[in-house]
Amino acid sequence: MSRLAGLLDEQAMKGQTLTYLEVADHLAIAAPKRIHRTARLVEKLMRRDFDAGRPIRSALVISRVRNGLPAPGFFDRARRLGLLDHDDEWVFHQQLLSQLGQNLVSSCKDRSP
Repeated sequence: MSRLAGLLDEQAMKGQTLTYLEVADHLAIAAPKRIHRTARLVEKLMRRDFDAGRPIRSALVISRVRNGLPAPGFFDRARRLGLLDHDDEWVFHQQLLSQLGQNLVSSCKDRSP
């Protein structure tokens, strides 16, 4: 879990997303079912971030077949956590990405001399 968190922290600093396959490659998750296992790991990190009151870093992981959106399980988990209470997944995802960007800016300000 800490390797995924670190990877996504790096991506947030770059302002870039990764696909589930790219995450699986970075974390050296082996077949079989590597994308499924990666998605489950991403959802667990969402839960940890939510419980800790942090921005949802899992929003940086997207599906290569959903036009820049995470997999459906991401949104199912968000609904179960009470984060998503409407059907506009695109707007919700953009809000999460925006929160990550704002958190990054405030974190950088906190480190200024």
